[in-house]
This record gives sequence, C-alpha cells and structure tokens, in this order.
Amino acid sequence: MSSYLITRRQAVLGTGALLGLSALGLTAKDASAASGATVEFDISARGQKVGTHTMQFKLSGSQLAVNSKVDVTADFAGVTLFDYKFIAQELWRGDRLASLRSRTRMNGKTFDVSAVRQAQKIIIDGSRGRIAAPLDIKPTSYWNPALLQERRLLDMQRGFLLDVQSAKTGTETIKAMGGRVRANRYSMKGDANMELWYTPRGDWAAGAMKLKGVLVQFARKG
Repeated sequence: MSSYLITRRQAVLGTGALLGLSALGLTAKDASAASGATVEFDISARGQKVGTHTMQFKLSGSQLAVNSKVDVTADFAGVTLFDYKFIAQELWRGDRLASLRSRTRMNGKTFDVSAVRQAQKIIIDGSRGRIAAPLDIKPTSYWNPALLQERRLLDMQRGFLLDVQSAKTGTETIKAMGGRVRANRYSMKGDANMELWYTPRGDWAAGAMKLKGVLVQFARKG
C-alpha cells in the first residue's frame, strides 16, 4: 500500500493512508533483471506487525506486468484502527503506463480504479468518475523512483490526480532488506504526505506515515 500515502482529505477522515503501500518493490532496472521476482514488505505500527505487501514482476520484451497485493489489519486495545485490502495489476510498455486496474477494500468500503492508454491520453475511471491524464503520468507505484521527479501522480486507490512535491532530505542507515542498509531519504508533501527511503541504486527500501496519529512503517524484507 500504494502507497502509505495520505491525502489532505484522507488525513482528516483517518482512512486511506495506506495507499502508498499499494506499490512497493523493485526499480524498473531491477524488475527487468529479475523477471518473475517476488518482493515482500512487512508493515508495522506501535511495534507490532500489522500486515504485508507482496509484488510480483513479469517481464516480456519491453512489457512489464506488476501484480500487487496488500493485507493490513491493525487492532489496538480491542479497537480496529484500520482494515485494508488492496490488489492491483499494472502493465507498462517501456517507461510508460499502458493500463492499470485496482480494487481497494478499506474499513468496509470498496473502491475500483481502471486506467488505460487511449491515443494521446490515459483515460481513468475512479471514484470521481472519468478523467484524462497525460501519457507520462506516473501512478503511486513506489517501486519506480522516477515518480520522485513528478509534480502530479495518479492515485491508484481512488483514481484521481494528486499534486505533490518530493525532496531528498538526507542519507541514513536503516533496518530493511534483511539487515542494515544505507538509503536516501525523501519527503513527499502536498496532496500526499509520507517519508520514503531508497538505496543508492534505486530500490525502494522503506516508508513511513501517520494514520490517526499512529506511526505506520513498512520495510522491505531480505
């Protein structure tokens, strides 16, 4: 979960902050080198594991398919903080999105999103109806660090466009990928607010955000 990502409205509602976890895993280069690879993340809150995120990559020529699954349930003191299920299928041709489908079940509500390349636009059907985006739009697929250069992203959970700004804030040693690794830290602000860590070669290694005042963290497994 895509990512996770917190929109301004979602921060108020206390739901949907898990979006950023919907797209974890490899860089495009790694995916090309390891077609068929499976990448997993552990998701934790208040010191306990609350969920997992799995991605599978399949490369065929210049076409890359990415299947994502997220399953998170966080119960504290007998109260369910969030219950989140997410599945998505991305299809990339070269460095551009060709199509996307996702289904999110969040605290009892279900959201479906589809996007497909048509002529010179990406046509998106989501919770706000049908909209069009430029061909080079990047979804909230954090396995692709190219999105850090973007000012607008496609929300994979709801199907609308997010205005964001990302900046590198330092280099740190973090616990991820089966040990301790050096990673560049980036802060994303705007319609989405979260912290992201990438290794020097571009692997997405970890992330963090707050949900209902609780720090939620995710770390790539070794």
